Amino acid sequence: MDNEAGTELSKSLKGAVKYNQTSSNMTNAYGLSIYFPYRQTNKVDNMVSTYDEIGMDESYSNCIQKFASMAYYGQAAGQSTGNTNPASILLGSGNASSGSMDSAQTIMQILNAVMTQKSTTDAFLNKGPSLEEAAEYIAENKFDASDLKWQMNANGDNVIALSEAQWENVQQIEFSTFVDDGSGYIDLGLDTTFEWDEDNNLIANTDRSWIGIEGKIVAYHHIDTTGDASNYTITGRVPVLLNGERADLILVFDSEHEDGYVAGATYDYKDGETEVIAKNLTELQPGDTLEFICDYYSYNGEYYDSHLLEDGLTVTKSMDELKISNLVIEDKDILISYVFTDIYGNSYYTEGLSE
Repeated sequence: MDNEAGTELSKSLKGAVKYNQTSSNMTNAYGLSIYFPYRQTNKVDNMVSTYDEIGMDESYSNCIQKFASMAYYGQAAGQSTGNTNPASILLGSGNASSGSMDSAQTIMQILNAVMTQKSTTDAFLNKGPSLEEAAEYIAENKFDASDLKWQMNANGDNVIALSEAQWENVQQIEFSTFVDDGSGYIDLGLDTTFEWDEDNNLIANTDRSWIGIEGKIVAYHHIDTTGDASNYTITGRVPVLLNGERADLILVFDSEHEDGYVAGATYDYKDGETEVIAKNLTELQPGDTLEFICDYYSYNGEYYDSHLLEDGLTVTKSMDELKISNLVIEDKDILISYVFTDIYGNSYYTEGLSE
């Protein structure tokens, strides 16, 4: 904020970083981050304990505990309607006909049952709202998955039409594409490209396009979007075997690079090695081999990890010269769906549409 307090805060933040080094293609990276339980709550107690030891202001610890408590209760109440498993879409089911949480009393019963079955109690829940307060809030601010039904608009497009109140309970939307390769379904990941009709309804993407690198369609998973239409940054990952070792290519699309670029590669951490996402990136070098991998599902919904896509490549140019483009999926049946994430982190798949 452009005032005296904001200026002093900026100076303090810059002074807190004693050493900083980034690659030339990662701008505005100053080496300072802070934990917030936006996507998961299982680290809250550990982080609060750490904050207590290093003298973090108690008000921030209280903030993240209250936020995490509300997210936890919302996810617990949404277990009967949320569905993060794509296999249900492939098998012809989904969330479009799922039920909803009708009242605070119903939600209270669900929360009581969940808390009774817990073998241990997370300490952060004691800092949050009571079950009664949580149930009332969730009842007033809930997403009804039964509204995720495809319907036809005046132009003949398949659309998802939600009320304004429903849209207010949507945190994120992602586009999912599955390719039928004759033996099962290739999961190409999640993207964030959308189109809306004049009534602000979500139009089904039927152009059969997907992200490719050097002319090869890859599995792409959206990570994060920040900024606005004039100044934005979208990051995503492409799972690969880099010289035979499991890694993710990090792709960046921003207001200065609308077509995107490969920012580097990050290697998977081993289980338990760290509690944070890798920030350092490895630059690709000429001669590096890339084999593109994806999740895979059999026709009966069985999941297979790290399925190899048909074509890999050997890097023959500098990393920033690798071409990212949208490619059309030809000669194969595809199934598309959209994943709606509510304000508590519950995910709901629309019914699948065949193309």
